[in-house]
Amino acid sequence: METVTAQEANDNLMAMLSNASNEQCKYRITSAEGTVVMLSEESYESLLVTLEMLSSPILFNNMDEMECALIAEGAGAYITMD
Repeated sequence: METVTAQEANDNLMAMLSNASNEQCKYRITSAEGTVVMLSEESYESLLVTLEMLSSPILFNNMDEMECALIAEGAGAYITMD
């Protein structure tokens, strides 16, 4: 994630919007009032879905059970959530 000042973001807004939309770039924009993040709508929606899944005990437990089943079946390489 690239960090830029609010002034830099103002000066380069159109390019940053294009980069965030097309290249999945993410920006941290800092100012005296605080910090905000610019990311594509696709990335934002993906984060919301992930948060929803992880906040649901039923879905979270199902993911854990699926991971155990893959291990028991000797599935190929995978990444754990630990």
